[in-house]
Amino acid sequence: MSVSPKDWNLVYGETKALKSRGLNEETCKKFNYQIATHFGKTVQVATYKNDGRVVGQKLRDKNKEFTWLGEKNPPLFGQNLWKSKGRKLVICEGEIDCMTVSQIQDHKWPVVSIPSGCAGAKRAIQNNLEWIESFEEVVMMFDMDEPGQEAAHKCIALLSPGKAKIAQLPMKDPNELLLAGRSQEVITAIWNAKDYLPSGIVNANEMWEEIQKPIEKGLAYPWPSLTQLTYGIRTGEIITLGAGTGLGKTTCFKQIAYHLLKVHNEKIGLLFLEESNAMTALSLMSLEVNQPLHLPGYQMDETKKREVYDDLFANGNVFMFNHFGSTDFEEIKLRLRFLSVSCGVKYIFLDHVTALTSGGQQADERKEIDKIMTELASLVRELNITLFMISHLTTPEKGAHEEGGRVTIRQFRGSRSIGQWSNYVMALERDQQAADIEERHTSTFRILKDRYAGTATGATFKLKFDNETQKLSEIEDVPTNPFKEIKESTNDFRDF
Repeated sequence: MSVSPKDWNLVYGETKALKSRGLNEETCKKFNYQIATHFGKTVQVATYKNDGRVVGQKLRDKNKEFTWLGEKNPPLFGQNLWKSKGRKLVICEGEIDCMTVSQIQDHKWPVVSIPSGCAGAKRAIQNNLEWIESFEEVVMMFDMDEPGQEAAHKCIALLSPGKAKIAQLPMKDPNELLLAGRSQEVITAIWNAKDYLPSGIVNANEMWEEIQKPIEKGLAYPWPSLTQLTYGIRTGEIITLGAGTGLGKTTCFKQIAYHLLKVHNEKIGLLFLEESNAMTALSLMSLEVNQPLHLPGYQMDETKKREVYDDLFANGNVFMFNHFGSTDFEEIKLRLRFLSVSCGVKYIFLDHVTALTSGGQQADERKEIDKIMTELASLVRELNITLFMISHLTTPEKGAHEEGGRVTIRQFRGSRSIGQWSNYVMALERDQQAADIEERHTSTFRILKDRYAGTATGATFKLKFDNETQKLSEIEDVPTNPFKEIKESTNDFRDF
């Protein structure tokens, strides 16, 4: 609550020690911090001055409710006690902490606080920026809770580069440390305050522990050559697969999903936007029993079928999106975040990204895919998940994909953003019209982009589809890789 200047009368009280806060009488007198009665309530009074003139008073009752009396945009609390152009200035979040820090260092160094808490911190710094900038070094010592640290970063960004530092405390605020008998740690925090770096900037001299961590291989794929070529499945990556219509993109991803579920015991999220969840569930069950339960004519005893169902799904590790035809990208983003944060899912399959566009003109689709890929890449890094993503292809100038035509990155629908933002771009190539049945069921798996190591780009290996088992099996052969010789054994891969 605030009172305008015309209605404001000074509140007079007594200056004495605040024993419950560990603040002595000398400190309270220096800052003119008083105990008074205001409208029948006992209040603490913090007085704000400018050029020796009282410009405002902040009243605090026992319930921590505050009333401001006086002018708008006051100076910082305690600002009148210190000359400008000093060596070091400490800025605290509140008056009690300000007096605490000053008392701990025998009132030798300038300490001030903001008038109106975290919410008004940025404005308070802006209003007094010239005075603050006159100091060689400014240390922000705000509360260690989230609002306090967020406010400190917003305030510090207003100051000249290199001037500001942020103090880190082992407890919530300086007064807690004083009351705990740990005053020296406040002094240590001031002198050990770290240089401010804007969000997203990291100094390499603080990365040694991270650098020392062993570089682990990722989870194995169902096919040894793909595991060897990519060093396995890692989180924080987008893996995009493209192929012509009916060439097995969804089948390929379902087998990877099944492998993560059964071999690695991982939670998986399945967002297959062009089929029902029942069909997806039956497809995974088909992989479990090596027969196509999702196709007509294949029956199984109900008891056995229930056993298979429970074996795959009873542990709650499979999550699906009941989309009912909805392909709104904002909704998909919410589902991805929910799967990661609330369900603990690290491996999510999206079939397909081009379904998320509105289906308008080609130029509009490109812009939409640009935006979608940019946001997906940011989300994947933030949540540290793996996003397996299917993309449709454009019609090639020569040779249909469905007749074995070669896939290139430029053929992925929309703009080049799919290729730019994906960590891996992969493709399936197969002549589904071939006269020879072996050829008709055999696909070339091609790696078009390898951001991780760069050595798998251009590599290929063969996969054969079995109608009975509904699985893709690698044809044992050395994968074609023009850049390196594969030496690692798949047995080296985690959980393989």
